[in-house]
Formats: sequence, C-alpha cells, structure tokens
Amino acid sequence: VYLIFEYSFVKHMMLSVLTLSALYAVKSQSLDCLSACIGPQLQTFLVKKDSSSYLGLSTGNRARVPRYPLAIFLAQVKSDIKVALTCGRTCGVPAVVRAGGHSYEDLSSMSNSLIIDISNVNAVSVFQNGTTYLANIDGGARLGRVYLSLWDAGGWSISAGLCPSVGVGGHISGGGKGMQSRKYGLAADQVVSMNVLLANGDEVVANSNSHSDLFWALRGGGAGSFGIV
Repeated sequence: VYLIFEYSFVKHMMLSVLTLSALYAVKSQSLDCLSACIGPQLQTFLVKKDSSSYLGLSTGNRARVPRYPLAIFLAQVKSDIKVALTCGRTCGVPAVVRAGGHSYEDLSSMSNSLIIDISNVNAVSVFQNGTTYLANIDGGARLGRVYLSLWDAGGWSISAGLCPSVGVGGHISGGGKGMQSRKYGLAADQVVSMNVLLANGDEVVANSNSHSDLFWALRGGGAGSFGIV
C-alpha cells in the first residue's frame, strides 16, 4: 500500500510540474503575442509583471481580493482601447476594462487577463443642443473631475455618487446612486446616449432609437458586462 501511495504521489507531483510548466509556456506565449500585437509605439503603456508598477496597478484601489493579470494596458486615447481589446481577442487573453477600480469584488481586474485601464481617457465637456445643454463625458473620467469640469463649464452638475475617485463608466452603467437620487434619480437615468465598444470590436451608438436594448441594459446592468462605454 505504501509503494502504491508513493508512486501515486510522485506521479501526481510530476503531472503538477508538467501542468505548471505548460501553463507558464502558454502565458509566456500569450504575453509575447500581446507585446507584438500592441506594437512598439504603444509598448510603453503595456505594464508587465516584471515592471515596478505592476503590483500597484494589478488590483483596484478598493478591492478585497488580490488579482494577478497577465498585463495592464494604460490607454491614453480612445483608439488605444480598441487596439488593446483587439489584441486581447487575437492572443486569446480575456480583456477586462477598468475605469476607477472601485469594484469591491475587483471585477475590473481578473487574474491572467489583460486589464484595459481607461482612466486617462477622461475628457469632460458641455455643449448646447437647441435649448438643452448636454455633457459629453469619457468613460474613464472620475466623479471628482466630472463635477469640477461641469461646474467650471457654467455651474452645471449631475446626480451621481459622492466619492471623487470613482470612475464614471462603471458608476453610471451600474446605476449611479447618489445623495440627490431621491429628487433627480440615478445617474443612469440622465444618460441620453452611449458610445459603446463591443467585444467583437464593433463601435455602436446606443440610445432610445439605436440599439435600444443595449442602451437599456447599460443603464444599471452594465459595469463592463455588455461593452466598454
């Protein structure tokens, strides 16, 4: 019985080592693929595990569960987001988008994934449409920046949350409850249109007239589930 147990134990150890080696090889190949696909011009914004900034960027700032993604891509402009998403799909690496990183379950950072950090895509502007004033807000903008920018643009505001470092993309597509919600509703209730990057790389405009089902889902049931806003 002892010899059978010993053989089984050694065999199990050998299989474990082989499995770990195979996984390491797959991860290494996937990372090489990502690096090649991202290209030399954007390589600076691809953070890998050997980078000194990796641990600080690998898990959201309010997360309770540590995550170890394959890499983190720091998008600088909107076009970078599509490049990263396409490369993740091409290389077989699941992509996870992160705006502010405030998900308590750390759903904006998953192990062995490619995190697409959009916090630098954060422009906020106000424009007039007839007699109505509308705000154009990038998904990576954080609430503090949104409030200040809207106020500076003419004393405007929106009904949303209190924490200034929460990313507006996840906040609004998750509903967006705040102190003014009793009177003005959720942040999601004030959205009239969304530019959405789908998992297949298609870019669509979702509103009450176009892709209305997606528009409905993203205002409360989104938070990274249906596309990148």
